[in-house]
Amino acid sequence: MPSETSPQEAQLRALGALDRCYCARRMKLDSTPVDARSRAAPGAGPTRAEWLGVAVLFFFALGLRLLHLAELRAHDPFFELPSVDPRMYHLWALEILGGDWLGDRVFLNGPLYPYFLAGVYAVAGPSLLAAKAAQCVVGALSCVLVWAVSRRVFDRRVALLAGAITAVYEMLVFYEGTLVVANIQVPLALLGVLLVLSIGVDYAIFLVASGPEAGTRAATLLGLCLACASTCLAFGLLAFSSFPALRALGLSTSIGAVLSLVMAPTVLLLLGPREDAA
Repeated sequence: MPSETSPQEAQLRALGALDRCYCARRMKLDSTPVDARSRAAPGAGPTRAEWLGVAVLFFFALGLRLLHLAELRAHDPFFELPSVDPRMYHLWALEILGGDWLGDRVFLNGPLYPYFLAGVYAVAGPSLLAAKAAQCVVGALSCVLVWAVSRRVFDRRVALLAGAITAVYEMLVFYEGTLVVANIQVPLALLGVLLVLSIGVDYAIFLVASGPEAGTRAATLLGLCLACASTCLAFGLLAFSSFPALRALGLSTSIGAVLSLVMAPTVLLLLGPREDAA
């Protein structure tokens, strides 16, 4: 009479099957020609050639933004004379740099961006050129974040194309040559999207690895619910922030974590019945 399989043995069997599937996938990918490999599914990790493409993307975006900044400095008579919102943020950052962290009045706008400028001024001095150059670096990193987000959903070519489109998008290049809050809102929003996609992938992996046993899968679902609750608690607090950028990050990540938990079981339907199910 065959002995009953313990939950621990079932988990090991499920993880072993998942590992075999992963190894088979990698062997198939490694034997695929390079041209076909570039169109592989987003589950395959970036190759050395793709990382080289990402580096080229970053330096191209950075060079374009620095060229735009140099042209502004050479031809804009108001380059060192900010007005309206840029002037407000510049003076606010100087106050923070001088030790007045909170001020004595209600914030007119979110203070996160002035704190960012004050950090740049603390390193490079109260220079508008240094602040705008730092924004160019952040903008180039945003292009890499667009690649990372697209890489999670689409293939390599689409991800690099999305990053390249972001690199030459004129409004982002323009904003990075002036002092506006969009220069930190965009990368924070991209970080939130990337975090939500990573959470969704982790939830799906845990469900697949839990095996077909009802008790094991129920325990996995309970653990995922607790993980989702802790994520929503941490980022949900940011949703009540007075800083618009942090509020958007907290709200989008919390909603995304809940949707990831709700949608995670669909991976079991997409994969179909497991061959090793007893």
